[in-house]
Parts: sequence; structure tokens; C-alpha cells
Amino acid sequence: MLDSHVPARMPSPRDQRLRDRYGSFAELLQHHREGVDFDRMLRPRAASNVVVLAPHGGRMENHTDTIAEAVAAEDFSLYCFRSRLGRHAPNLHITSHRFDDPDCVSMLATHRWAVAIHGCSTAGERAFLGGLDVGLVDDLARAISAAGIQVDTTGHPYPGKHPHNIVNRTSSGMGVQIELSMPLRRSEARRRHSAVPRPPGAEPLSRKAARLTASSSPSTSRRPWSLATPPTCGRSTPSTATSSSSRWTAWAAWA
Repeated sequence: MLDSHVPARMPSPRDQRLRDRYGSFAELLQHHREGVDFDRMLRPRAASNVVVLAPHGGRMENHTDTIAEAVAAEDFSLYCFRSRLGRHAPNLHITSHRFDDPDCVSMLATHRWAVAIHGCSTAGERAFLGGLDVGLVDDLARAISAAGIQVDTTGHPYPGKHPHNIVNRTSSGMGVQIELSMPLRRSEARRRHSAVPRPPGAEPLSRKAARLTASSSPSTSRRPWSLATPPTCGRSTPSTATSSSSRWTAWAAWA
């Protein structure tokens, strides 16, 4: 299901006007209050080198924050920004390369990997991957495609290549941006994909990751080969995360 040539719907000029109301987090704070207009969730995990984030959650890119929270679970650090405002209220969306919440930036700076969950209005169940961590983009694209979801990695409007894109502000200067279409974010799609089993005979991901990282040279970056069952990622023992077939985080069977 990997497809780098089928075009996505391009953002309209109206979309761009709505999305660029504020140019920084400081500017947003001049007009809105936390706990009234928006909420934030920050859950650092001392043992994790991975951050999962949803900078446009709540009533902006619906369901992205709940998806990020499910993916992070008890294994990865988490950051979510959730708008409380309705569609006719001021839009709190800050474009990713201008999103600079100091708490989020500080969290990312102490982690090697980051995956940002976003939402787009493309028809059908599709995922668009971008970001500067090209190796991890390829890994996740293959795994998501194996779950039966159409994946685009190039030729779409969401490249995520700007060095100031919030997902690229990790200690490695790289991350992965995942744009999910609304049909894929809806609850029925999440339930359906949560049932996708691991391929017969597939090596447990924690073991695969341990083997791959053990054989990598110091110059080869170790990647979280699955966001459902994390590898060592700087830990002394493999994770005991819930099996990918038992919760939606594996939609990203990312297996």
C-alpha cells in the first residue's frame, strides 16, 4: 500500500488563513489562557528516548491527541496541546515550524526520537509521513502499509522538513510527522485496525529491536522499530508493553 504518487488534497487559501492566526506560542498566550481556552498534557518518561506529540489536538485536528496518548501509553514521553474552542472561535493552530511552546521544546531536546500525530482532511483512510528522520519514516511506512493502510512518503503537502518543525527539535535534530486522514482517525477505523494481527511467525519486536541495536555501530542511530512494542532505546531491558494486537497503538502495528 505504499504510494508516493497519488496526490493529496492541497490546503486551500482559506485553510492557510485559519491555520496561521498566531505565529508563536508567546503570541497565543497574549490572547488565551491555559485551563480556559486550551489544555496541555506533558508526561515525561525518564527511561524513554522517544516523544509522541500532538501539537494541534482537541478541537483543531480532532482525535490526534487521543491517538498520541494511546501510542505513548506507559512507554514513551508525551506532549499534547488541546484546544477547547469551537470551530467558530479563534483558531489556536500554530504552524508546526512556528510551534515553540518552551515546555515542549525542552522535552524534545532531551529525547533522541519524536513522532508527531497530525490530522488532515484527505478522503479515505490514508497516512502521510514526513520529517527529517528519513530512516524512521521508511520503517514506519512499511509497517503501516503492512496493516493495510495507504501510505504516502513523498509528493504530498506535508513534508515536515523544516528544521524548526517541532518534531525535528530532538537531540538528533530529526523526527517523523504523521498526517492521518479523518476517516482513519475516526473511532470505527481505530477499532478495525486494532484487530490487525502480527504476521504469522513474526519476530517479537522487542527482540528484533534488541538484535538490531546490538549489531549497530556507534555511528548508526538506533530507532524505535515499533511504537507499539518499544525497543531498548537506551534502556537496560526490553519493554514489557502490551501486545500490539491488543490495543490500537498497533494500528501502527508498526510491526
